[in-house]
Amino acid sequence: MEENESKKKFWTEHIRKWEVSGLSRKEYSRQNDLKVSTFDYYRKKHAGKKGKFVEITADRAQRNEGIEIRIREGIGIRITSGFDEHLLRTIIACLEER
Repeated sequence: MEENESKKKFWTEHIRKWEVSGLSRKEYSRQNDLKVSTFDYYRKKHAGKKGKFVEITADRAQRNEGIEIRIREGIGIRITSGFDEHLLRTIIACLEER
């Protein structure tokens, strides 16, 4: 059990550092002597636990406030009425590659 906690702490810390580094997954892994595939495994595992969903009510949408999606510190997407769905999908795909 203690080994699992140690591993969890190790990967959680690396994921946090990567998120603020601005580096690609591949470059961060290279600089820290990590296998990209192992890093991705724990990154996806970690993402599943920290993700949050927020309900967007019709009232808010009617006020035309738009929404902002925060990916991580310093990276976000603001969506207002009339957004380009194809462009949004492209942006999300690019961010998933990081």
